[in-house]
Amino acid sequence: MKKALLFLFAGAFMLLNSCTEKNYYTVSNVESEGTIVTSNPTGILTFSELKNISKGTEMYIRINRTGFQVESHAIKYEGTLEEMGENLIVCKTLNNLSIGQGDSGSPIVTKDGKIVGALCYGFSGSNTQFIARAIEDIMSIESGKKSVKQNTNSIYERIEPYVYFTSNSINLPSYANTDFAIKCEPSKSNSLKSGKSDDQEPAHLIAGMSIDVSMVKGDIVNYGAVGTISYIEGNNLYAFGHSFMGQQTNGMPAFHREMITLIESHGDEPSYKLSAPSDFYIGALVKDQTEGILINKDSIAYYINTLHTINVNNGEKLKTFKHTISLEFYPYDEIYMISLSNALAIDVLVSNSTYQNISGQSIVNIILSDNTTINRVFTTENSYYYDSDFFYWLRNELYYIYYYYDLRIKDIKINSHLTTI
Repeated sequence: MKKALLFLFAGAFMLLNSCTEKNYYTVSNVESEGTIVTSNPTGILTFSELKNISKGTEMYIRINRTGFQVESHAIKYEGTLEEMGENLIVCKTLNNLSIGQGDSGSPIVTKDGKIVGALCYGFSGSNTQFIARAIEDIMSIESGKKSVKQNTNSIYERIEPYVYFTSNSINLPSYANTDFAIKCEPSKSNSLKSGKSDDQEPAHLIAGMSIDVSMVKGDIVNYGAVGTISYIEGNNLYAFGHSFMGQQTNGMPAFHREMITLIESHGDEPSYKLSAPSDFYIGALVKDQTEGILINKDSIAYYINTLHTINVNNGEKLKTFKHTISLEFYPYDEIYMISLSNALAIDVLVSNSTYQNISGQSIVNIILSDNTTINRVFTTENSYYYDSDFFYWLRNELYYIYYYYDLRIKDIKINSHLTTI
């Protein structure tokens, strides 16, 4: 696919009371020792209690750098900050330990294992100094009582979740660039994936593990955001340390994410987690606020099933692709993702040499949320514009011509018969 739609959203957007096994790795040519932890924090330390702790006190950040392992690294507590209703904690890593995109949500704990907050902000040009959000503010997500506004005039900036885009397509969309913090990464079968077998699920969830909030998952494209679990209380998982999409959620699924390494930054580019997808489901995203996201292990994830059968040149190439599209706040975003996954599926089957000279019809069968069934025919004369043409066609069919404003897509099947010229 050589031309894509206007991107509709910018992608929005880490104790020592366990075992003593050691993990060594080098960061910026300095060996940094991390203790692997296997249990969760023992309690909480409130923001008001934290104010009585001396500047320079040693604390610990829990981060994920290998597989599903969580490591505890010593950091220095530098003080508290109250700004625009946010209760924040200023910290600095030791031994040049770097943090980056995807580390958002990493828990900060005291020597006796109490959690004080979760990483949420950083500073331009520094991978070692950061700001964490107070734990009681993070836990307010469950009640929905706080939800402060982010201070956009501050000198610090969000440490974004790492937005990933993995595709089997040779021609990645034109918007897969650093402007949206989207980077290509290996698929499950890539040799960079760690040595764990696909059926080896993590023993249990640990604060500090990487997680994946999925927007598209399937045969051709995986697209979503990687962040970190901050705190676990019963069936509730608090994560990211700040909002993800900043919108009402309809139940995006969350999965374990298997960490490979942290890619160090160069210049102004942020460091980011390089990780591999897994099929180990955790739960559904149920709340998305300034203070972070809330995932509930008992909640159901809602998504659209898509099935696209492509027949090129009367059977010369014939294949069926499946994807699940997470329900978005805006129906238009769902239509966009459907269009994207189908355009990439065509891209996989049709080579560069013929890509601009392909025509045909797609029979589209749509089931809406009230089980209404709609059958339509989409005609393309030039697949160079397939993605954008299909998006606008489907949007018009549902919301501008037939006025299905109050209904959402539940299931969609597309049967395309295409001819190369």
